[in-house]
Amino acid sequence: MHFVRRRGDLLRSLSLIAITAMLGAPVISLLPALTAEVLGRQASSYSFLVTCFGIGAIVTAIGAALLGKRLARPVIIAALIAGVGATEMALAFSGWRPATVLVAIAGFAFVGANIQIGTTILQETGDEYRGRVTSVQQICFRTGQPLGAMIGGLLADRTGIGFVFGLFGGLLIASALLALVPAKAPPVVVPRP
Repeated sequence: MHFVRRRGDLLRSLSLIAITAMLGAPVISLLPALTAEVLGRQASSYSFLVTCFGIGAIVTAIGAALLGKRLARPVIIAALIAGVGATEMALAFSGWRPATVLVAIAGFAFVGANIQIGTTILQETGDEYRGRVTSVQQICFRTGQPLGAMIGGLLADRTGIGFVFGLFGGLLIASALLALVPAKAPPVVVPRP
């Protein structure tokens, strides 16, 4: 934790993981409520939307492997996070057919953002700390998703599911700017045993 605290670049990346997991959580965790309340569909439609999300995730995984480092990673991360936010906002007002495409785009952007941020974390961390920093990354991700689902569910009870998708999407678009803020990494000092 001391190592991470001294590294502005890692703090930014870990914050992006937590924010994306928390604010992007409704795309999957609150999708049943969106399917019923906004789209007016049944459980089978929910299953189809989850399949669409998975297709988007597979496409982005293949794309990440093929593209490698052809574009500046902060720009890619910001675009993907903003993409999740934009699709969430659009889902709040969509009909059934557009929702299938939007959920696929959300899967593409959500998984793509996490791949890119995770790769950045691995590349910014020296061998001696990589495993421990990756553990902190998993804590951020695995805490962010249920926290976002819980907050989103509580808000949806009071305001409606469409409002939650719109709010979380707008906050994600705003948080995408964090990826573009330069964060300087101090020289890595390895303590001697």
